[in-house]
Amino acid sequence: MAGAPSVEHELGLDHRGYFVFAFAVPLVIAAVLEAGVAAWSDFVSRRKLMAGAQLVLAASLALAGVTHRAWGLAIALAVAGTASGIACGAAQALMLEEDSRGTDHAMVRWSLFSSIGDVLTPLVTGAVLALGRSYRSAMFVIAGVVLVQLAGSLAVRRDEPPAEEKEDSEPILRALARAARLPRLWLWLFASSSCTLLDEIVIALVALRMVNAQSVDPSRAALSATAFAVGAVLGDSVMDRVVARFGSKRLLIVSALASAVALVALMPTPHPLVATAILFVLGLACAPHHPLSLARAYDEMPGRPGIVQASLQAFAIIDVLAPIALGLIVHRWGLTAAIGCLLLQPLVILVSSAGHRGADR
Repeated sequence: MAGAPSVEHELGLDHRGYFVFAFAVPLVIAAVLEAGVAAWSDFVSRRKLMAGAQLVLAASLALAGVTHRAWGLAIALAVAGTASGIACGAAQALMLEEDSRGTDHAMVRWSLFSSIGDVLTPLVTGAVLALGRSYRSAMFVIAGVVLVQLAGSLAVRRDEPPAEEKEDSEPILRALARAARLPRLWLWLFASSSCTLLDEIVIALVALRMVNAQSVDPSRAALSATAFAVGAVLGDSVMDRVVARFGSKRLLIVSALASAVALVALMPTPHPLVATAILFVLGLACAPHHPLSLARAYDEMPGRPGIVQASLQAFAIIDVLAPIALGLIVHRWGLTAAIGCLLLQPLVILVSSAGHRGADR
């Protein structure tokens, strides 16, 4: 979402409209579709599911690049979000199945690869804007990257049990009912869901403030978002060793406190270069939040990653309401106030980690 200023300009949206059409509406549609497919994914070939989702993702990104209406963008992003979630969920489950060193290691690897991808997206967006193009061209470029990923996925051939061999005595509805009776599962799913606040949303808020309040060129604002992703990559690259030495609980507590300090430093509208440096620190600090909280959720229901992913969609309301609420806050009190509200995310991680009495993994 580093191209937020370009989207607002081309579609004639204000801040509130941008958060509704680029975040809220697509997330509602995607959550419903993704939940059903995620639960079903425990019983089918995940590799085929991942390949099909990548193809749909590329097509929907291309659609987002050609539409000239806000609703068209919302629908295209909804389909893209669903396809991306399905592809990522299938890939994540495959990593959990194949990594013998446990869920923490698998999720840290996942987060590292994801963060590297996050570095490329704002770089592509910034480069396209610097060349005088709009976010539409960036959508086409990213769609092409997805097709390259699809080709890579198809080129890797590994044995996978036939779909019929994945079926067992526990039907989907019974597995979902069992998940509903696991309170610690829901604790960690809630913590994991809160991480949406320190991802695309914080990048969009800072980029919008740079352009609108500090007259920074949109291409520079988009490129500054790369600092956040670079920090996340660095955090992910050392996370395995830090967890092995200090445990995931201690790491989550320390990283939550550091993230809060970084957010407070962002609030006074610092110089764009200073804001970029703070975004780097924030990306580094919050890197453990999502992979380690989601790893704890997977541990609560081993062998059922699809059910855990389906249960995660119950918290899609956070993804939906947060952009709407922040859009209203921006409209009424400004971008700085909205950035301050993001302090809720490290607070959730801090409370969840400090209150968890399980083993310090």
